[in-house]
Amino acid sequence: MWGATDARGYFQIQTAQQSAPFTSKDCKVYVLGSPVRACGVPVKPRRNKGSPLKFRKFVTLPDGLQALYTAGDFVFGPKKPGKC
Repeated sequence: MWGATDARGYFQIQTAQQSAPFTSKDCKVYVLGSPVRACGVPVKPRRNKGSPLKFRKFVTLPDGLQALYTAGDFVFGPKKPGKC
């Protein structure tokens, strides 16, 4: 599944049906690239490793109960030290 975050860093995952049983350890988030071209080397998590989703809380929305998850921080570094 591909998507982009909103201005606050959130994104929504929609499924055609309820995906229970579901545990957040079953999913990982990957960032394809840095918004800063000079700093495009993934430092945390390492390339192709991804970051597991972490459950935070249930949220009641008009169309039903949903859950809020976080994925932690993504850190990028320069190809050449001292360039960021």
